[in-house]
Amino acid sequence: MATTGADRCRNGNALSSKLILSRTAPGILFACTRKTETGGRESSKLTEWLKKFLHALAAVMLLAIVLIVLLNVVLRYFFNIGLGWTEEAARFLLIAITFVAAAAAVKEWGHFRLLIATKWMSPRGLVAVQIFAILVVLAVSAVLLRYGIAITQVSWSQTSPTMEWKMGYLYSIVPVCGAIMIVFGLEHLWNVIRGKSTPLQSTAHDPHATHPAQSAENLEGPV
Repeated sequence: MATTGADRCRNGNALSSKLILSRTAPGILFACTRKTETGGRESSKLTEWLKKFLHALAAVMLLAIVLIVLLNVVLRYFFNIGLGWTEEAARFLLIAITFVAAAAAVKEWGHFRLLIATKWMSPRGLVAVQIFAILVVLAVSAVLLRYGIAITQVSWSQTSPTMEWKMGYLYSIVPVCGAIMIVFGLEHLWNVIRGKSTPLQSTAHDPHATHPAQSAENLEGPV
């Protein structure tokens, strides 16, 4: 019994879904692409919880930075009162939010990617590039973890000039986020090895985006 492109899209894996998408209407292409990008990979409850926690933490940090800077500006220019701790607190929060957001971006595979070369790669070549990219992320994360622990230990007894906080608290964000990046990277590596896909944000929001697997011979209609 012949199957339609929509049936294959619902029942197929990530690669076969993409092969069928090019034979259907643009609307189905968009819907199936979204399904492939989110449902074609597996996420554990732990990593999903970590992602939500990082998003919430980054949002709280950003809100705190805005309120602290706004408070400093209002007090300084309208009441001629300067609070020295506000600048230091905002600076520390900005450093912390950088690493928190970087860890969350690893989960969503949202760091900068150059798609000029991979756009025309075969599925097998694309898998090899994805594995290589994940290994690079794991290596960088391991460096953050290893040397983040070292710098935290060295600076643990040091205090900040104004608020007199222990600098070890600030530097501890580096190894913690490095460890979280390793967890996310290992999950992506496991999914790619099993034939799943990494999150591809560049095509998830583009209804007309195609994959190299959608070559000319795959545009002939349902099988």
